[in-house]
Amino acid sequence: MTTKLLRLASVLEILTALALIIAPSWVAWLILGDGASGTGIALGRIAGVVLLSFGLTCYPKSFNLGNLDQSVLGMLTYNALITIYLTYLGLRGEATGGVLWLVAASHAVLTMLFAQAWFKGRFPSSLQSYENNE
Repeated sequence: MTTKLLRLASVLEILTALALIIAPSWVAWLILGDGASGTGIALGRIAGVVLLSFGLTCYPKSFNLGNLDQSVLGMLTYNALITIYLTYLGLRGEATGGVLWLVAASHAVLTMLFAQAWFKGRFPSSLQSYENNE
């Protein structure tokens, strides 16, 4: 029962996340009765990235991730997507906050660290032999 409930909740969060990423103003209108604009759209998409990562992290472990913990997958997904989105906003001039680039760079560093953890979890023996040969 718990596995089915987790699967259902995770799928619903992932679907909501995709809707927020694709059409945040529409989702705001459906839920709150009023659309979003400007910063609200950016925050809606950020919330979508968070929900997507949360849904992936909480989905029951019914698929084989090898030695990888699903929390690493969720954090890798979140940091990679938020880095891309914040960089996109900055390059287009849609976001000009004083710490935008610092936050984007911090998430880029976290993305690299979680990617390293991902590959070590997926290919532990090949990475260890590679590191030992250096």
